[in-house]
Amino acid sequence: MTEIDIMVCGICRKIKRVNMVILGRNICSSCEKEIVNAQAGDEAYGMYMKSIRDLFGSYAR
Repeated sequence: MTEIDIMVCGICRKIKRVNMVILGRNICSSCEKEIVNAQAGDEAYGMYMKSIRDLFGSYAR
């Protein structure tokens, strides 16, 4: 039997399968796809930028 790792996604805050862990924080595959496809003019772009800043802000200092 294979173990499946789950973590809370740092963007959508839902419990999801581990996908991309950066500095100990998970970004689920759904959010990753949305972030990659977001264009600078999109309404969601600002929300993703804020979420990423909030998620990793303590490392930017």
